[in-house]
Amino acid sequence: MELDTDKVKELATIKNQPIKIISYQDLLLLNDTIDQIHSWIATLSLINNFFANSKNPLNKKKIIKEFHANSYLFATFYEDFLLRTTTLEKQIKDLKARPKVRI
Repeated sequence: MELDTDKVKELATIKNQPIKIISYQDLLLLNDTIDQIHSWIATLSLINNFFANSKNPLNKKKIIKEFHANSYLFATFYEDFLLRTTTLEKQIKDLKARPKVRI
């Protein structure tokens, strides 16, 4: 059954802005990417504690070991963060390019 082209209209918001087609699956993908970024919170708090902990007496060997370990953690975080933000930007760009809802 074909729709009459004269009767097809776009769904619009209160200010007559057309609504994009965004599925629940698209929202879940965005949420998963954001959750992956949020998963770094605990690890980053450990790195933050290392650099904020300046009241303890200096133990050079311990500081060198912890600094080395934290530098690896940060490098891993940085690579993952760049990947996730790129993925998030691509997902948002794809959603912006979606067609508008027509009924």
